[in-house]
This record gives sequence, structure tokens and C-alpha cells, in this order.
Amino acid sequence: MKPCRFRPFPALMVLAFILTGCAAASQQEPSADGPLDPKNPVTISIWNYYNGAQLSFLNDLVKKFNETDGKVQGIFVESFSQGSVNDLESNVLAAAQGKVGAGKIPNIFAAYADTAYAVDRLGLAADLSGYLNEEERAAFVDSYINEGRFSEEGGIKIFPVAKSTEIFMLNKTDWDLFSSATGASREDLATMEGLVRVAEAYYKWTDGLTPAPNDGRAFFGRDAMANYFLIGAMPLGCEIFTVRDGRLDLNFDHDVLRTLWGSYYVPYIKGYFASSGRFRSDDIKTGNIIALAGSSSGATFFPNKVSGIFVILNTGELPDSPEQPCLSKPEIYLRDLDPASAPSNRSADLLLERAPIEVVRSFGISTDAKWRPLFLFGEEGAGDSYMPLFQPLQAAFASRSPGDPSGYGHWALFPPRFREMSGAPSSIPFR
Repeated sequence: MKPCRFRPFPALMVLAFILTGCAAASQQEPSADGPLDPKNPVTISIWNYYNGAQLSFLNDLVKKFNETDGKVQGIFVESFSQGSVNDLESNVLAAAQGKVGAGKIPNIFAAYADTAYAVDRLGLAADLSGYLNEEERAAFVDSYINEGRFSEEGGIKIFPVAKSTEIFMLNKTDWDLFSSATGASREDLATMEGLVRVAEAYYKWTDGLTPAPNDGRAFFGRDAMANYFLIGAMPLGCEIFTVRDGRLDLNFDHDVLRTLWGSYYVPYIKGYFASSGRFRSDDIKTGNIIALAGSSSGATFFPNKVSGIFVILNTGELPDSPEQPCLSKPEIYLRDLDPASAPSNRSADLLLERAPIEVVRSFGISTDAKWRPLFLFGEEGAGDSYMPLFQPLQAAFASRSPGDPSGYGHWALFPPRFREMSGAPSSIPFR
């Protein structure tokens, strides 16, 4: 899948690191004016929400620091992943509030501004102003720094480390198939009305690829409905929330909101848009949609490649050619969404594309949206390619000698209409 990213929306979210003012959070505390002592190092705890490649990269940085500058200066850093952003927020607030069973509050933690504000209200967020001189402060965008000022006194309570914006992302591989078949152009996606029309065309096009009625596929999904309404109203001449003299006004223009609703609710109801997974980046990885509006940070969670393994059980005579009808075949097809990463304890990176229901139940692995219990071929019309089975078996039958089975292997392209199985499978017969 080749992602095509364009047209950012001005909906920004800040992720910041907050330094707590709790002396009890470190193992060894030097005096306020005393120097650091390498023989008696200070331990600094950092809580984060990173996983996968991000967590590995941060751990490498922490290890490098501890073995170099930290060792020389007398600083030892401990980094702890709390899981998701929501888990991190819950654990930080529980620690800050001293709840039973909560961990010791960390020296530094990652959070959004609302969590930092809650910690500051408890008197636990340190003022970072003294850690930045004027030249260093001037290197940042003013609004980024000012977001960390929670009072008129001017103290800085959060330090911005990342900003994300909402962007439109497109699976170019699938788009090219659709575009070449229908003449759709990326210029058609320039407006919301155009996006809805394209999504409708994509649904009807995919619906027409199988004899079953009303089984078209969704084209697009959106992560944040609130962002869509807040930002979408502005080019229509309406700013839903305005602040004047410290007062918040709600501008709820009926015609504007009705226009926005028509390009949101209606395509979702008709199946042109879809939201199945936790995030739309999950949906596009599993093939439920081919375009999305979501956070730019979600791009880091896309896999570099997708692989899979399948076993087709031949339970009868084969036709003489792949053009002739062939019966259904029992089969197990397992897809790995991120083969380069370490295995997940819950097999979250795996999906069953084809498998009998008994296998699904025993494996405990999620099924894809287009899961089927069998490989269906030919006139049964469900859209599976016969070539991965036909070619290697025909080669084996033609040889009429045991030989080396690897010589019977074949590469075969799945037909473009079988979208969920796009790729180049290699198959080999065995007994």
C-alpha cells in the first residue's frame, strides 16, 4: 500500500512533557544548590505512552544517555510506558491524587494540555521558565509555549515536544485501481461534496465486482467528528465558538450545520464512509477503507509491508484450465499486518482472511471484514483467484516424478478486482 498524503486541516493537538514538582518522585535528591554527584546519581522517572518503534527508539535514547552524559553527570533516567494515551492519563492522575494502588508520581510525563492543567491545579506541575533563556524561548512558536501558561503569572508548566495536524491520507495502490476503472481524479476530492460523490462511486464500483447485491466497500472514514464540524464551518462563513472579552459565544447556524451534517451522516448511513476500528488508520490497514482524515501522527503506525501465509486443501479433481469452474476449497489464509515488528501477545497484528469457523474459534484471531470460511472459485462468484492453486498443482502433475518440490512453486498475481487479496502470492504443492 502506497499512502498518499495531502491537504492538511488546521486542527492542531499538542503533546507535551510536564515536569512535576514532587521531590518524592526521585530516588536520590541533591540539595537545591549542590552539584550532581556521579557516585550518588539522581534517578529521574519518565512516563510515556509509546509502543512499538517509538518505544524502542526512546529506550535506545535513554540507554545511550545513561551510559554517557548521565553517567558522567550523575543522572540515571528510567522510562516507563503506560500503554495508551488514555492509560497514561489515568495513571498520572491516580498517582497525583494519591489513590490507593497508584504508582509513585513520575518526575516527567507526557500528556495533553488538559491533563497537565489538572496536575497543575493540584500544585504538582513545576515551572519550566527557569530552564529556558530568552534565546531558547524565541526558537519556539509563541502559541506552542503560551499553551503551557496556565495563569497570568506567566509560568510555563508544559514543554511542547510534538504537534500533529489533521490530514487526508489515501491508499494510492487501491486508488489507482479504482481510478483506472472509473476515471475518478484526485481533483474530485478537493471538496467535501466531491469526496462524498467519489465515495458513492467507489461503493457502487466495488459492489459491481461481485454478484451479491449491496456488498460495496466504504471509501473514507474520519477520526474526529468535532474537528470536522469546527473546521468545516469556517469556510462556510461560520465560526461555531468565538471568545470575546473572556466570554464564549455559540454560533449555531442551522443552514451551515445542516450542510455539514449532510456530508457526514448520510454517507455513513449509506455505507460510503465507515468507522470500524479504534482509529481510521486501523481501518485503512485492514482494507475497510482506502482514505481517511486523521491525525498526522497516525502515519507512524502504518506497517512497512504486509505478508501472509495460506494453505489450500485440494479435495477433488481440478479442471483442465483456470478459466473453467472450480469447486470451493477448504483453506486457511493468515495475514500479518506488520511482519517487521515483534509478535504481539494478543496477535493484534494478525487477521484471518479465510478459515473454517472452527479454526477461527480455536485460534482466537480476529477475522477481516471480508472473511470467508472457504476459498470460492469460478462460477460461485465470490472473488478468489484460482491461479495460486492451479499453477503449482499443474506443474507437479505434469512432471510425473517426485523430484524437488521447490521446482513446482509459482508466483501468481491476484486479479485487480479482488481488492482484499492484492499482491503477488507464491505457492507450492505438498502432500
